[in-house]
Amino acid sequence: MPKPKKTFKELVEGNPITSLAVIAAAAVTTTFSVTSYFNGSEQKIRELEFQRQLSTQKESLDRQIVSLQGRLSCVERKLGSEGPSYLDVSTLITTPDRISSLGADFTYFKDLKCYISVPQDEKWIYETTTELKLFEYTFGVPAADSVAKSSLANALTQVPLHLWRGPGQFEVDTGNKDLPKITLFPFVCIQSFDNAALAQLGKTAAGSQEEKDQSLKVVKELSTKLESTSQKPSPGAKSEQSEMPKSDSDTRLAITDELSGIFRSDSAGFMLFSQLSAVFSLQMGLEGTSVYLLTAEKKGNLLYAHFLLTFTDFRTKLPVFLDKEFFFVSGTTRSFLLITSAPSDDRRGRGSAWITSWLGSVRIPIE
Repeated sequence: MPKPKKTFKELVEGNPITSLAVIAAAAVTTTFSVTSYFNGSEQKIRELEFQRQLSTQKESLDRQIVSLQGRLSCVERKLGSEGPSYLDVSTLITTPDRISSLGADFTYFKDLKCYISVPQDEKWIYETTTELKLFEYTFGVPAADSVAKSSLANALTQVPLHLWRGPGQFEVDTGNKDLPKITLFPFVCIQSFDNAALAQLGKTAAGSQEEKDQSLKVVKELSTKLESTSQKPSPGAKSEQSEMPKSDSDTRLAITDELSGIFRSDSAGFMLFSQLSAVFSLQMGLEGTSVYLLTAEKKGNLLYAHFLLTFTDFRTKLPVFLDKEFFFVSGTTRSFLLITSAPSDDRRGRGSAWITSWLGSVRIPIE
């Protein structure tokens, strides 16, 4: 009679070696299962971390792209010790449908035909004057009287000049008997010119009106689009240019491109030549004076130039620096000249922070 087969339990209990083998096999199986589980979890963790790093890197690159796109519509300024700042050409202008959205802090200057939200600082003194008076403030009464008797007198008094003077002036002993002393002080000023009169003054020809009208139409449409998107900020949005939404950046760049269509290269060239002649005449007439053109660029309907003038005091032999900026803005019927001046003895232009704030508060209507 055949022997009955032993169960697995009986085999294990009757043979210690078999028991050990079974226990070892069970342990290996359990260890493998646990190891496989943790290996799978670790892989998932690595994948999640990789996805997080990829997403972070993409967001960083997107911000850099938007920032660089934004700079395409800006001029880069390097004034004072605060590092570079950027003046967005698209925000410098405004259209009739956007004027109503300007804040109550904006003042309309009737003869200039533009709006300015002047930064509050009682140390900065405002006056409406002339280029001849500004010349007197800088070079003294005797020199201004001489100019007033010359053929330049009419040109220097014809157009009103809106001037803001800041604190912290420097006096330079030139050692020149005709211009014995120069007084340098922080200031900003703005003038507005009728294009027809300016063209006559510079003996230049007007551009195609049809092309300017078409550019103006597109600028107004894009400005309206920018205004509507600016009034709907996304949650947690910041005001810095580097955080500008991509759609806003594209719109600002498009506005800048269209503004090129109303740029008056003839008038801009005439004004720049006039300023170049003035600053370089100082170098020729005053010993120890140097002039450097640090930056010159055109964005949209804006021509920008930054000069560094260095004066050497005849008595102390110490240098005094003057950072001077020129902004020429073309409009369809009027053009504007903005000038900033920031003197120093260490290249940290006095009043540079206020000057930057003032520039950001100018709104020129494009009609």
